[in-house]
Amino acid sequence: MIVADDGTVSATTQARPRFSATLTLVGLNVLWFGAMVASGISYDDTQQVLRWGADYGPLTLGGQWWRLVTSMFLHFGFFHLAFNMWALFNVGRVAEALFGSRAFLALYLLSGIGGSLASVLVHPLAVSGGASGAIFGVAGGIIAALGLTRRGPGNEVLLGRILPSLVLFVLYNLVVGFRSTGIDNMAHLGGLVVGAAFGAAVALWPAASLVPLAAGFLIALVGGAYAVRHVRALNVVEVEPPSPPAAARPDVGAEITRLEGLLAQRPDSIALYSALGSAYLQVRSFKDAVAVLTRARVRRPDDVAVLTTLGTAYLDLHDFDGAIDSFGRVARLDSSADARYNLADAYLLRGEALADSGRSAPARADFDRVLRLERVGELAQEARRQIQSLAHHSTTHAK
Repeated sequence: MIVADDGTVSATTQARPRFSATLTLVGLNVLWFGAMVASGISYDDTQQVLRWGADYGPLTLGGQWWRLVTSMFLHFGFFHLAFNMWALFNVGRVAEALFGSRAFLALYLLSGIGGSLASVLVHPLAVSGGASGAIFGVAGGIIAALGLTRRGPGNEVLLGRILPSLVLFVLYNLVVGFRSTGIDNMAHLGGLVVGAAFGAAVALWPAASLVPLAAGFLIALVGGAYAVRHVRALNVVEVEPPSPPAAARPDVGAEITRLEGLLAQRPDSIALYSALGSAYLQVRSFKDAVAVLTRARVRRPDDVAVLTTLGTAYLDLHDFDGAIDSFGRVARLDSSADARYNLADAYLLRGEALADSGRSAPARADFDRVLRLERVGELAQEARRQIQSLAHHSTTHAK
């Protein structure tokens, strides 16, 4: 499968491709993972993960731009690596045969950078890594190229089998990503968009030299990186990345003092408010956490990270109404499974408190809200159990 000089795509090649670029990328990912395991890394220790090159907004946007690349070779466990390498081996061979090894490598790396940028734009305080953004970009490049160049011998196989399979792969995994926790779907979307654009460019201008074409895309991504840095300027501060629990950090008090001092100097930094609020939560100063996070919410009412941390602080204070207000706003801004889960959890806890105080009707209403948000899982099971308990209690009293 090659892109010919006249812009046609053909499934015919004169020699069997060796897929050297695909195998090299798979090998690099496996070696990176093996080195991490050999070092004794704990994936629960964010500091260790960051030392291996994970993407994290305050560090990446603060000047450690290399994380946009290194994060695409870092994986959080064997199954994360295995699934991504299975996908890369399959779509990589198609892309390498279609575009050639050099263009495929450019497609992979540019897509991975685009995915990393999209991740820090939308989730600047999340620690992320994985090859899936680059893999989605490779799939997007193939789809765009095949969609734009339908002529040429052998294209029945490409258009009849490979294209539908790739479209299904992309759509299915995007849906799963939006419905699951712990999946960075913004990296998938960012990689997909960049990859589709690069694949389209290669297909539409097959005679163009690869180097200036790839350089043009890289320059555009550099511009995008500085635009993201401008948008997330308040997150680019001297903030330490997320840390282990307070029990493992005897100097958490000193960290709070440091953050308070930084906040006094930069009172508009939302990232500092979030970091200080999280630190207060670690030492169980829930009222202080609510106070500082409320100030952050006034400055940025739609910041999902602030609202989520504030909702958690309200839950720790057993202020269920406050938690529902915060998590409810998050759910309206973010349709992810995490947002729905947090709101359902708050409704469940308030319902249990109402049931314990004998207020069955509003308790039942909260349990019904849980079931509308979570149809399966532990929260749904507990809500159904509570509803049955309310019904049994009502029947017992009726007798």
